Amino acid sequence: MAWIEDSPKAFCSERAGVERRIRLTATAPVDDKLLRRLRYQPTRLPALDALEVHVPIGMEADPELRESVATLGLSRWYPVEDGHRVLVPYQGGDFNERRFTLRKGAWDHEHCKRCGETIQPMTLCFVSTGDWEAILCEKCHEFVSATFVQRLLRKVGLPLILPRTTR
Repeated sequence: MAWIEDSPKAFCSERAGVERRIRLTATAPVDDKLLRRLRYQPTRLPALDALEVHVPIGMEADPELRESVATLGLSRWYPVEDGHRVLVPYQGGDFNERRFTLRKGAWDHEHCKRCGETIQPMTLCFVSTGDWEAILCEKCHEFVSATFVQRLLRKVGLPLILPRTTR
């Protein structure tokens, strides 16, 4: 299993040609109140290309790697026998080809910012619009989109749509 390293609290991200926005990090706790204030659009995110690098044990603070992570804002670290296999989303441009390898489609999933569930490529999910970027799975989107009354009815076990009465 991979763990994710993000810059503190929020960072700028440019994703597949989308304008720059502040992205909620996977490791920062995301408050339901914040998620409820955001507007979402349904989407299916494709797998993205990534830059891959091997980081030996003890070299995690390598300046070139830290610069790449800081520029792109997100990385995934996979433990291997003698260190880590690190992926950084590739968004075009020059890179050190002696150090990094371009891997087609290697950034092959996202995580729901509320529950952490893995969202596979081209699976229906919901991406926020506006200044804050958050990605939600269908279940969490349904939860944060529900009104206070809908959540209360669900909590006490009543149907969300009450039957009509005739007079």
